[in-house]
Amino acid sequence: MSKIKCPKCGNRNVAEYLWGMPAFTKKLEEELEVGHVVLGGCMITESDPKYHCNNCKKDFGGRPIKMNKDGSLFDYAIETRNISFYVGGFFGGYINLCFEKDENGCNYEVKPGLAMDEYNFENNRTGKQELSIEEWNKLINKIYNKIYLLSWKKKYNNSDILDGEQWGLEIKLEGKRQLNYYGSNAYPVYWRELINLFHPYAKNAGVTLRTNGNKMI
Repeated sequence: MSKIKCPKCGNRNVAEYLWGMPAFTKKLEEELEVGHVVLGGCMITESDPKYHCNNCKKDFGGRPIKMNKDGSLFDYAIETRNISFYVGGFFGGYINLCFEKDENGCNYEVKPGLAMDEYNFENNRTGKQELSIEEWNKLINKIYNKIYLLSWKKKYNNSDILDGEQWGLEIKLEGKRQLNYYGSNAYPVYWRELINLFHPYAKNAGVTLRTNGNKMI
């Protein structure tokens, strides 16, 4: 069973694509038979997927790029300029983490909403904090290549729960493009990984990043 989870259905029955013209060994034949590997063919492109889910039949894990109308490639990782994530609820308040890259460098800021005590602002160090380009690149790499953001649904909603917890992830790209993801008492497959990704930055600002989602997925 693969360590990789499908970002669409959460199943770990995932095969890795093998591109080109591999030598057909007995080992390869066995891996093809059990679904550990799938042949991708000889037509290799910049946007080829890396993995195939044997459960829901979806592909994922390719480079975070798309082709523009003029034939040029748009690389989401390179063109990301701003990341904003919030989580919370009406009664408990919200916590917002904002990351930004501009001509002056990179920074992040933790912005509390209402009812700050709910989020353990014991040693509140809110305000913009400097972020190295190496840290920014690691963050971007994990977002696109480790939690497979481009394969997420745009909305996750559990209509059986009123109020509860809401969250949102907004990514602003060069050229006024945006990626927007939202949830209300429902969460993506890689929710824990997303929270773990942002947790060190919240902790550095004196904030305990809590979420009901870790109990629900």
